[in-house]
Amino acid sequence: MDTIPMFIGTAFQPYALLRESPFVDAGTLDTTSLKIPLKDLAGNFRIYNNRIDIGAFEWNPGAGIGYRPEQAVLSASPNPCVESTNFSFFLRMPGMVAVRITDLQGKLIKDIGNHKFNSGNCSLKWDLSTGSGNKALPGVYLCTITGKNVSGSVKIVVTP
Repeated sequence: MDTIPMFIGTAFQPYALLRESPFVDAGTLDTTSLKIPLKDLAGNFRIYNNRIDIGAFEWNPGAGIGYRPEQAVLSASPNPCVESTNFSFFLRMPGMVAVRITDLQGKLIKDIGNHKFNSGNCSLKWDLSTGSGNKALPGVYLCTITGKNVSGSVKIVVTP
């Protein structure tokens, strides 16, 4: 097969397929003679939507045994930043995502809050304000996003 499989490529299940992959539901219809396990390596049922996928992990929008949130590729631009930065990431499924800024020791600098995002490309702006309303001091910070189906982090450099 000379088609790109579109693996997630990161996190706990790097060979899991993206929903848009041409390999989702592309496996053989008759799996009775294959003697395959009931579940894949992550604990997801092999047969979903009445078809098997072509890949090490089955694409499954639900939470199966061993399910872990997808590791998001989270970016910040501009980075380094002076006045603000925009966080960008991709969600395969819509949902609530918590966004928090901490210093490298884990001290909470700003709880940007929980936001509902649609699936697809998502973005959010941070104006470099702290929880007390002051501008973040020059230094290195960590933006972390967490949700039911996604988690990720990115370092941000704030310059004077």
